[in-house]
Amino acid sequence: MTWPEKDTRRVSLRNGQSFLWHLDAGWETTTRVIRVKEDGTGGQVLVLDPYHHAFLPTQTQVRRAIRDAFRAGWQPAARRPPFEMVFDGERFVPREPQRPPAASTAARPSLRSLTKYPGTSSDGK
Repeated sequence: MTWPEKDTRRVSLRNGQSFLWHLDAGWETTTRVIRVKEDGTGGQVLVLDPYHHAFLPTQTQVRRAIRDAFRAGWQPAARRPPFEMVFDGERFVPREPQRPPAASTAARPSLRSLTKYPGTSSDGK
């Protein structure tokens, strides 16, 4: 994946580790995410969902999000699927995986009951 140059900024941590973060110009109405990657690597991308009234996309906030991501297990040098986090009003936390609702078998009719024809009994006679 090519990292866009336009609307991409740089942020560094105290240890000298450098990251690129990208915020589309129309982020509030289009993507609503901030993407972060370690500079010079093709590793795991951090995807931040900052949609919260208390969040302003500044270098300081992105630096805090990076620290939250490290605490949550983000590995920016590893080739892995994107690591998604959401802002809860105070800090970034991992996004809960969305699971499909459990199917209930209690109310389901059986296949046999669906194939009955009018005027026949359940045994087909």
